[in-house]
Amino acid sequence: MRKILIIAIIASAAAFAASCTQASVDRAYATVVIGKCEVIRDGKNTEKLKVNDVVKNGDVVRTGGASFAVLQVGKDIAVRIQPDTTVKASFLFDTQKAEIVMSGGHVMSKVMKLPMGVGYSVNTPTTTAAVRGTVYGVSYYSGVSVVAVKDGKVHVSNLTKTSEKIVEAGGTAKVDGDVSARGLSELESLELEKAASLELVSSPGDLKERETRDLEEKFRKRDGEMDLKINDAMTKNPAAFGRDCVFNYGRMDVITLYSGLVIRGVIVSRGDFYQVLTPQGLVGIPAKKVRSTKVTK
Repeated sequence: MRKILIIAIIASAAAFAASCTQASVDRAYATVVIGKCEVIRDGKNTEKLKVNDVVKNGDVVRTGGASFAVLQVGKDIAVRIQPDTTVKASFLFDTQKAEIVMSGGHVMSKVMKLPMGVGYSVNTPTTTAAVRGTVYGVSYYSGVSVVAVKDGKVHVSNLTKTSEKIVEAGGTAKVDGDVSARGLSELESLELEKAASLELVSSPGDLKERETRDLEEKFRKRDGEMDLKINDAMTKNPAAFGRDCVFNYGRMDVITLYSGLVIRGVIVSRGDFYQVLTPQGLVGIPAKKVRSTKVTK
């Protein structure tokens, strides 16, 4: 009788563990929302994204300029969606994998050590970056994907799987047809501190008002501290960002405004507004304020 009881307890524990694993990758919850963020459900219904909102399979999350959102998947995965980014959530129940499919922009992920059989990846139109435990960022601009790794290892491949690399902590990969790698730059490392400091909450989807306020205050404070460090690094070594731009995109753009202000970065789109990738992220510049642009390599 005792043997049967022990077997029953073990079976119940295994079933409970399996249910927890299943729950860990079948949905996400918004834990931090700052600025203009939207969720598109069923491909048509657009809603304002709010803290505690659930993001299910197939939902699309879109952030505006100077806006951010953090999604938590289970207890082990936090995804920071940067400004002007569009992602689609994909939860593959049969294979226990969570995927963030990004059509454009920048996401940073903090992934604790996942249980055996559970996976997580960020996909872009040119690459797949898959992990089981790490801190890393993936961006996609101008047809180029860049994967920067702060901790752990990331398996990076192009979509056809004809070129792939294991990128370890302190490395960066560019995917533009093939996968090429280099060392993580100081600016990239500082930016990824914003992901490394993400807090995984114990009750995603059920945050109280005070918890929400405290998380947002910590988020803003840490961002401010890291932005100061990024600006300081740029002041001390202004050529560093240019080297990153040339490796990633083959160029750096120099934009001169009528006010005399000079902005260095990569122009990723033009129109009524220029979208420019800078050390501080993606910024929009009204075209009527742009006096001239030139390319440096």
